[in-house]
Amino acid sequence: MTVPSHKWKIEGPFRRFSSQQIGKKVRYLFLSIVALYLVFFLVIYTLFIQNNMSEYAAQKNLNTLTSIETNLTTEAERMSDMSILVMTNDSVIKYLTGGAGYQDIESKEVVNTLYDLMNVFEGVSSIYIFRPSGSYVCATRNMTNAFPSVMDAYEWKQALLDRAGGYTITLNGNGLFKQKKSGDVISFMRVVNDLNTQKPIGFLAVNLPVTFLEQTYEDHIEGDSHFCYLYNDRYLYGEDLTDEYESIASDKAQYRNKMVGTWGDEKIVSYYRITGTPLTIVSVESFYSGEIISSEMAVLLIMLVALTVASVALISAFISFYITKPIKSLVHSMDSVAKTGGLHKARIVLPDDEIGHLKNRYNMMLDEIDTLFKELVTKEKKIRNAELSALQEQIKPHFLYNTLDTLAYMASEEKAPEVYEAIQTLASFFTSFLSNGSSEVPVHTELQIVRDYLKLQKYRYGDIFNDEYEVDESLLDIRIPKLILQPLVENALYHGVRPKGEKCIIRITIYEKDGDLHIIVYDSGVGMSPERIQQMRQREDSDGFGFTGTIDRIRYFSDRDDVFSIRSVEGEYTEIELVIPITIKEKE
Repeated sequence: MTVPSHKWKIEGPFRRFSSQQIGKKVRYLFLSIVALYLVFFLVIYTLFIQNNMSEYAAQKNLNTLTSIETNLTTEAERMSDMSILVMTNDSVIKYLTGGAGYQDIESKEVVNTLYDLMNVFEGVSSIYIFRPSGSYVCATRNMTNAFPSVMDAYEWKQALLDRAGGYTITLNGNGLFKQKKSGDVISFMRVVNDLNTQKPIGFLAVNLPVTFLEQTYEDHIEGDSHFCYLYNDRYLYGEDLTDEYESIASDKAQYRNKMVGTWGDEKIVSYYRITGTPLTIVSVESFYSGEIISSEMAVLLIMLVALTVASVALISAFISFYITKPIKSLVHSMDSVAKTGGLHKARIVLPDDEIGHLKNRYNMMLDEIDTLFKELVTKEKKIRNAELSALQEQIKPHFLYNTLDTLAYMASEEKAPEVYEAIQTLASFFTSFLSNGSSEVPVHTELQIVRDYLKLQKYRYGDIFNDEYEVDESLLDIRIPKLILQPLVENALYHGVRPKGEKCIIRITIYEKDGDLHIIVYDSGVGMSPERIQQMRQREDSDGFGFTGTIDRIRYFSDRDDVFSIRSVEGEYTEIELVIPITIKEKE
């Protein structure tokens, strides 16, 4: 019977997938779920978030520009209040109505009044009071000059008369004023009317330096935001955004905006013409997707992410706990029997399923084999097994698993040199760790174990710490109990450095003093509370993280109790010092 070719096309990939190890199948499943989640998120983003971006950004930008307009209006109202005080001042009214016989001493009184008002209303550059005849008095801080040729012109006076008592905002009084050093001024000008007849008796001009415009928008400068003012559509003050304005300018619209840029770097270019003035505000603001998402949408996305992560984690944990790890443990145990002849039972708790039955049968087989060798077990072997068990507690199984997982990731990223270096480090670590079964090693071997261990941890966690070594090289051949530094360094990394969340230092210091070998393990991590230190000194630390067992072995090796001290400042550092007599001979 001939099998259709399309069936082989389907069965080929399926058979290749079926032949993969269970761990790889789980990773493929995880990646597939993540890919589906990313596709779903992109769809959600396109359909719901991106469609609302323009509307949200435009409204936010309009609110900013109207707020700037409000600030400018507030300043104009402040100038209006000041002008009312000027126009109702008795000396000013006498000056404007006194005619040609008005005395110079009385003019000085008007000037003094103007300076007093300038001291009250900060930021004012100058105040001018004009008679209809063209004569004037002024108070100025920044050498603001009035041009006589413009003063005699009819146009600016008629423009103020047409306002019927209202003020106008102009640049340099439409050519009437000029500051010698400080640049342009914004002129608030109005007619001064007689309080009784309401007929014009003069003109008032209050000048502010153009730099005051920055005060109207400085509170809105955040991130990548830019603003400028135009006067009659020409650049006046701020960052020069004339080109951006011309790209969206319209003769009729009071407000206009345009979205520019690409996703992740969106900007909104806009302008707003301030009512009743020749001023226009132009802005260029960046905005981000995180600003557009409503609180309800954010909660929904967080719940979606949390649900996805929880689902993936649950599936991975289920498969790993009930399938992958039990099978790997059984395979590892069986391989160890085949390769080394050691009998290692599967110490795992499983439900009463097929894998559980397989484990039980395997353990029963090992029990039967073990009975054949019980008479051959000697006292020395029991001591050796006890020593090995104590040493094995110092290196948790997850350390090797995590290291291999890191190597697998680096290999998948094709970082061949780094993978090679990591494998070399791992081989060096276990070579030093095994040390031909010896319970004592030279100081240089113990240091090599620590260096390799920390180097492997850097592959896993990145550059979160620097390890430093201050060692008297004359002490490198001194023999000490094996694996007394690695548990302390591991404790410093996991319970001092990592919780701090910033780059720290792990320092090993070795020196001789009074015939004793002093070894200090220092970390600039989170430190320990006095209560925690007291617990460790009184051996009330239930988990110990290898600390209690390490101290016990040093005491046994040194034949004394005072072999360690702890110093720590919570939030700053922890320092554990070991003291080992150099005169102690190697135990037989």
